[in-house]
Amino acid sequence: MRLISFLGTGNYGETNYSFENHTCRTRYVTHALASFIQPSEIDLIATVEAWKQHGETLTQILSDAGFPVPEQVSVPTGGESQQLWQMFGAIVEVIRTSNSPILLDITHGFRMQPFFAAACIQYVQSILPHPPLIRVVYGEFRAAEPTSPIWELTPFLDVLSWSRSLMLFLRTGQADDVVEPTKELGRDLRKQWVTTDRSNPQPGLENLGKALEAFGNDFTTIRTGSLLTGKKPSTQRLWDAIEQTRDEVSEHLPALAL
Repeated sequence: MRLISFLGTGNYGETNYSFENHTCRTRYVTHALASFIQPSEIDLIATVEAWKQHGETLTQILSDAGFPVPEQVSVPTGGESQQLWQMFGAIVEVIRTSNSPILLDITHGFRMQPFFAAACIQYVQSILPHPPLIRVVYGEFRAAEPTSPIWELTPFLDVLSWSRSLMLFLRTGQADDVVEPTKELGRDLRKQWVTTDRSNPQPGLENLGKALEAFGNDFTTIRTGSLLTGKKPSTQRLWDAIEQTRDEVSEHLPALAL
């Protein structure tokens, strides 16, 4: 696991950070996360000012605890176009070159950095055939409470993934990346239905996934007859599946609903 963390210029207070049933008392969420996930690499995205204020101290804390010496990923402070592109290049490079899964911590991101990181993730996941697996977390500092939770923000990346998949489907008819997660969730819901509550209607997301698959295959191979004619053309089959699962999609798969 590679830990990538932002480092800002704030006066970070000590707290008990908690994440997945683990706690660590520290000033730095990077230190807490390192103790939780035992990373093989640590990268700190920081401006020159942030590194001067916290870099050496955090490096010493991590080293004393037996963790890898962090690498500084230097980024500019300002928001001019050239500086933004420099930041883009630096963050993309550290994500792109990872050979292991990434845990990205945006807790101490400075100004626009967390938003920029999301754009960089979207870019890397769009252009690489096999991008690294990425999780995103944020530590909520609670000075007056016993613990400060670290929140999992990875579902936000699922929204980015759905955005890319839906754009491809709507523009080209290629449905594979929409079909698979729809069918997978449909299978999970059907298994839950079988074991817990057969009194309710059987979930239909798996059928929606199959209808999307049939439509996408016919559309991309220009099978006009299968799309529009016959006993059950794939266009009609998809329309019916959409109508039948509208509420189910809104509840369980909101990224697909609109």
